[in-house]
Amino acid sequence: MKSDLAGWCFAGPALLVIAVFFVVPVAAALALSLTDFVAALTGDRSGLKLRLTGAPLKFAFDGYISHRPTLRMEGMVAADTDSLRDMLRWSADWASP
Repeated sequence: MKSDLAGWCFAGPALLVIAVFFVVPVAAALALSLTDFVAALTGDRSGLKLRLTGAPLKFAFDGYISHRPTLRMEGMVAADTDSLRDMLRWSADWASP
C-alpha cells in the first residue's frame, strides 16, 4: 500500500505538468520571451515580450524588465477584446446592468 502511494507521489507532479501543457493551450495561449536571459537572472535590464491570448481577451506587453535596485517594467501594453462585458463575465462573476 505504501509503495503505491509513493509511486503516485512521484508520478503525480509529472502528470500535472503534462496536463498543464496539453490542456491549458486549449483554453489560452501564453508566450514569454526574454532577450537576455542571463541579464534577467542577475537583475540587469533585459527585453521582455509577453503575450496572453484567450477566448475573450488578448493581452500583450513589449518592453524591458529589471529588478536592480527595485522591480521595474517599462514598455507598451496592449489589450484587445470584442466585448468588455463578455470579458468581465469571463474573468469573474460580474452581472451586467
